[in-house]
Amino acid sequence: MKILDNTVARKAIYATAAAAGAALVALGILDAGVSAQIVAIVGGILGIGVGGLAGTHVTQKPIVDEAAVRAFEKALVEQAKSAIPAYEQAARDAQTALDEVLAEAHRRLGR
Repeated sequence: MKILDNTVARKAIYATAAAAGAALVALGILDAGVSAQIVAIVGGILGIGVGGLAGTHVTQKPIVDEAAVRAFEKALVEQAKSAIPAYEQAARDAQTALDEVLAEAHRRLGR
């Protein structure tokens, strides 16, 4: 894995693979499609190595700090508190409408 730590080495490996593929195509040993696939595989391996290298050298910072979480929590509680009266009124209105529908149904049924 030490070789993948060096950006110059990674570039050299990729360039060598591309050059070798081109030479093998020129000699008629490979066709261009196979050569391109080999270069893509080498590039993928080098890319995976770089991703793993970055993952081991980068520390994860928190997405939000504690103060931001508390501020969001406070705003959410205030919003919920202000919404409760509207929901209670909507429930009363729905109950009134239901009572009216039931009363009308009873009237029509003659009860």
